[in-house]
Amino acid sequence: MGRAGIVIGRIAGGVGALAAVTLLFRLGYYDGRPPGDTVWTVVTVVAALGLASWIWLDWEAIALASGQRATRKQAASWLAVSMALGVVVLANYVAARHPASRDLTQAKIHTLSEQTTDLVGKLDRDVAVTAFFRAGGEAGTPGGRDAFISLMERYERLSPHLKVELVDPEAAPWAAQQKGVVQDGTVFVASGTREEKVVAPGEGDLTNAIIKVTREGKKTVYFTTGHGERGLEEAAEQGFSHVAEALRKQGYEVKALDLFQTPQVPEDADVVVVAGPTKPFSESDRRLLTDHLARNRGLLLMLDPGVEHGLADLARRFGIESRGDLVLDPNGGRLGADYTYVVGVDYSPHDITERLSGIATVFPVATSLAESEAAPAGVLRSSLVRSSDAAYGKVDLQTPDPSFAEGKDHAGPLALAMLASIDPRAAGLAAATAPEGGSAGEGAAGAPPSEDAARAEIAPGGEAPAAPAGDDAGEAPIQRADLAVFGDSDFASNALAGFGANADLFQNAVSYLAREGDLLSIRPKEAGHQPLSLTGPQLMVTILVAVILVPGLAVAGGVGAWLWRRRR
Repeated sequence: MGRAGIVIGRIAGGVGALAAVTLLFRLGYYDGRPPGDTVWTVVTVVAALGLASWIWLDWEAIALASGQRATRKQAASWLAVSMALGVVVLANYVAARHPASRDLTQAKIHTLSEQTTDLVGKLDRDVAVTAFFRAGGEAGTPGGRDAFISLMERYERLSPHLKVELVDPEAAPWAAQQKGVVQDGTVFVASGTREEKVVAPGEGDLTNAIIKVTREGKKTVYFTTGHGERGLEEAAEQGFSHVAEALRKQGYEVKALDLFQTPQVPEDADVVVVAGPTKPFSESDRRLLTDHLARNRGLLLMLDPGVEHGLADLARRFGIESRGDLVLDPNGGRLGADYTYVVGVDYSPHDITERLSGIATVFPVATSLAESEAAPAGVLRSSLVRSSDAAYGKVDLQTPDPSFAEGKDHAGPLALAMLASIDPRAAGLAAATAPEGGSAGEGAAGAPPSEDAARAEIAPGGEAPAAPAGDDAGEAPIQRADLAVFGDSDFASNALAGFGANADLFQNAVSYLAREGDLLSIRPKEAGHQPLSLTGPQLMVTILVAVILVPGLAVAGGVGAWLWRRRR
């Protein structure tokens, strides 16, 4: 082989080595996305041609070298390296095509909630998420660009209908101006003609924004006024401004309702909330609330003990007894409070409470609830929250002795919140609003349905199933009304809404009464602070091992090696 051939061979060898490295890098960098990157396509083709050119131009040198023993050893080494690289490439390819991760944090801060997983996984329409984050803005912070990208990657794995676009407002100022973006971290969630705007969103904000743009209609929640109820916009500790704002963030219309100024509860009222009245409701007020239930709507009563609110008879009509006692709980002392702070520890299996397990609620100055002796027809009752066995209901509020009086006081566990699901026909409610020409409470035979039939027809999700063929065939499906009663109103006040699951319980109850169980509250997850506490013996062992034993072994090993080499 002449000098020219040697030069050509060396050039070809260099080109071939570079081509081989480029191909391996391209395969190792594969990110699972479909091909289409023009630059990478050109690089891959050029590298493949370079490798083929090397083999063709320097074939004789390759054939000659392959017969030498040293070459065979080198080939074996290169084969081992190639196999290792192949395993890495294959693992990268599989990981890119089938991404998997495991959240090892105790609070599962990198895992989406069940609400989000269920909602996004069942999307049947496209949802576009457009996020405006500066490329270098607040990297790594909780509300920054990196945290948002990580969060949306988890969302995108749940549904192909979710599309995410990240826009740098500095690189595309016209897009930011068109959207009216003035703050970094502004995110728009859109579906069809609806769009919601959130800033520096967490999981709860994003999920509720998706619900708002994909659901039909908008629900309205009214808070009654005029009876000493808690202020809807009051920012003081006893006010309800925090939970009212939380409801607005979930997309509800929140309004005040003065029953003295209106002849009836507005037609657009999906839920009416009576929050801790201190003055009695009149007979006409109670009738307006009953008519609201007759329209298959939701009513939430929050009744404090020792108050003449005039609503005990309304609750009793639907099978819930407000006992009027004062619940005392020794567990309240663990919270740094007195016995009037009742800890809710037992939740019944229900849509309102199913995600609150393991999270405490606290009810200051609460009264206990119970099922009334005679359950009315067409009403299903269930206890939502109960106290511990240690709690008890003090009946005589005038006695200076707070201890439990056997045979007089109510022994725990005690119900602190209850729900009544009502069939308006069977309960006699529909007759009050029946059209002319007949009573809505009567069936084809002119009599209200039996209690068993009513129980079978009340559906926990909203509308009851259609009546079976028979005497009632052809009638419209029966809907239900829901009455939730809490033995305390302080738990949702500004002072205590942030404690434990208090705000979640209130918001979940409102969402259920509004027939929007998917808008349940999603608690933000926090990594928390978990200090390492060691006992005296454990600390001593740690010091001996980490400070003395391990460094001592290293020093002894070094001295031993030095002495051994010196003797040689």
